[in-house]
Amino acid sequence: MKGPVNWLWHHQQRDQVRVPTPGSDPSAIQRRFAMKLQSHEGVLHFDKLHYLRKFEEADRIVLIYASFMLVPTNRIQFRNHGHALITPSKTDPLQGRVVTILQQLDVGFQDYREWTNEPC
Repeated sequence: MKGPVNWLWHHQQRDQVRVPTPGSDPSAIQRRFAMKLQSHEGVLHFDKLHYLRKFEEADRIVLIYASFMLVPTNRIQFRNHGHALITPSKTDPLQGRVVTILQQLDVGFQDYREWTNEPC
Protein backbone atom coordinates (compact mmCIF):
# COMPACT_ATOMS: atom_id res chain seq x y z
CA MET A 1 0.00 0.00 0.00
CA LYS A 2 2.91 2.36 0.64
CA GLY A 3 4.40 2.19 -2.88
CA PRO A 4 2.08 4.70 -4.63
CA VAL A 5 2.00 6.96 -1.57
CA ASN A 6 5.80 7.00 -1.36
CA TRP A 7 5.96 7.89 -5.07
CA LEU A 8 3.51 10.77 -4.56
CA TRP A 9 5.41 11.96 -1.49
CA HIS A 10 8.74 11.87 -3.33
CA HIS A 11 7.16 13.72 -6.28
CA GLN A 12 5.94 16.50 -3.95
CA GLN A 13 9.40 16.85 -2.39
CA ARG A 14 11.41 16.69 -5.62
CA ASP A 15 12.81 20.00 -6.84
CA GLN A 16 10.94 21.93 -4.18
CA VAL A 17 12.26 24.19 -1.48
CA ARG A 18 11.03 22.95 1.87
CA VAL A 19 10.22 25.62 4.39
CA PRO A 20 10.95 24.47 7.94
CA THR A 21 8.02 24.97 10.27
CA PRO A 22 7.94 24.81 14.05
CA GLY A 23 7.61 21.18 15.06
CA SER A 24 7.94 20.02 11.45
CA ASP A 25 8.77 16.42 10.70
CA PRO A 26 9.35 14.23 7.63
CA SER A 27 5.60 13.61 7.31
CA ALA A 28 4.85 17.28 6.51
CA ILE A 29 5.66 19.40 3.47
CA GLN A 30 5.07 23.13 3.23
CA ARG A 31 5.79 25.02 0.02
CA ARG A 32 5.49 28.70 -0.77
CA PHE A 33 5.94 29.90 -4.32
CA ALA A 34 4.81 32.40 -6.92
CA MET A 35 3.60 31.61 -10.40
CA LYS A 36 2.36 33.39 -13.51
CA LEU A 37 -0.44 32.37 -15.86
CA GLN A 38 -1.33 33.96 -19.16
CA SER A 39 -5.00 34.95 -19.52
CA HIS A 40 -7.04 36.89 -22.06
CA GLU A 41 -6.60 39.94 -19.82
CA GLY A 42 -2.83 39.56 -19.57
CA VAL A 43 -0.51 37.86 -17.13
CA LEU A 44 -1.94 36.89 -13.74
CA HIS A 45 0.45 36.62 -10.81
CA PHE A 46 -0.35 34.13 -8.05
CA ASP A 47 1.21 33.68 -4.62
CA LYS A 48 0.63 30.18 -3.28
CA LEU A 49 1.14 28.40 0.03
CA HIS A 50 0.67 24.62 0.02
CA TYR A 51 0.71 22.28 3.02
CA LEU A 52 0.65 18.48 2.88
CA ARG A 53 0.76 16.03 5.79
CA LYS A 54 0.88 12.23 5.81
CA PHE A 55 -0.40 9.91 8.55
CA GLU A 56 0.46 6.21 8.21
CA GLU A 57 -1.54 3.67 10.18
CA ALA A 58 -1.61 -0.14 10.06
CA ASP A 59 -4.69 -0.36 7.82
CA ARG A 60 -4.75 3.00 6.02
CA ILE A 61 -2.81 6.07 4.96
CA VAL A 62 -4.30 9.53 5.30
CA LEU A 63 -3.05 12.58 3.40
CA ILE A 64 -4.37 15.98 4.40
CA TYR A 65 -3.70 19.09 2.38
CA ALA A 66 -4.47 22.76 2.28
CA SER A 67 -3.60 25.43 -0.25
CA PHE A 68 -4.00 29.17 -0.15
CA MET A 69 -3.63 31.01 -3.45
CA LEU A 70 -3.79 34.78 -3.76
CA VAL A 71 -4.10 36.96 -6.87
CA PRO A 72 -2.70 40.23 -5.47
CA THR A 73 -3.75 42.48 -8.35
CA ASN A 74 -7.41 41.44 -8.07
CA ARG A 75 -7.45 40.73 -4.31
CA ILE A 76 -9.01 37.34 -5.04
CA GLN A 77 -8.10 34.41 -2.84
CA PHE A 78 -8.66 30.70 -3.34
CA ARG A 79 -8.61 28.24 -0.46
CA ASN A 80 -8.48 24.52 -1.11
CA HIS A 81 -8.43 21.87 1.58
CA GLY A 82 -9.23 18.23 1.91
CA HIS A 83 -7.98 14.76 2.57
CA ALA A 84 -7.30 11.50 0.79
CA LEU A 85 -7.86 8.16 2.50
CA ILE A 86 -6.06 5.13 1.06
CA THR A 87 -7.19 1.70 2.23
CA PRO A 88 -6.75 -1.89 1.00
CA SER A 89 -9.49 -3.19 -1.29
CA LYS A 90 -11.90 -5.61 0.39
CA THR A 91 -11.94 -7.84 -2.71
CA ASP A 92 -8.14 -7.86 -3.24
CA PRO A 93 -6.43 -6.52 -0.10
CA LEU A 94 -2.91 -7.52 -1.21
CA GLN A 95 -2.94 -5.73 -4.58
CA GLY A 96 -5.98 -3.43 -4.75
CA ARG A 97 -6.39 -0.02 -3.15
CA VAL A 98 -9.38 2.23 -2.58
CA VAL A 99 -8.75 5.96 -2.62
CA THR A 100 -11.41 8.25 -1.19
CA ILE A 101 -10.91 11.98 -1.64
CA LEU A 102 -12.84 14.83 -0.06
CA GLN A 103 -12.00 18.32 -1.25
CA GLN A 104 -13.44 21.79 -0.78
CA LEU A 105 -12.63 24.91 -2.76
CA ASP A 106 -13.54 28.37 -1.48
CA VAL A 107 -13.17 31.64 -3.37
CA GLY A 108 -13.13 34.97 -1.61
CA PHE A 109 -12.32 38.62 -2.04
CA GLN A 110 -10.09 40.49 0.36
CA ASP A 111 -11.12 43.91 1.55
CA TYR A 112 -8.83 46.73 0.39
CA ARG A 113 -8.22 47.77 4.00
CA GLU A 114 -6.78 44.35 4.83
CA TRP A 115 -4.10 44.88 2.18
CA THR A 116 -3.09 48.36 3.22
CA ASN A 117 -3.40 47.96 7.01
CA GLU A 118 -5.71 50.98 7.04
CA PRO A 119 -8.06 51.20 10.02
CA CYS A 120 -11.58 49.96 9.33
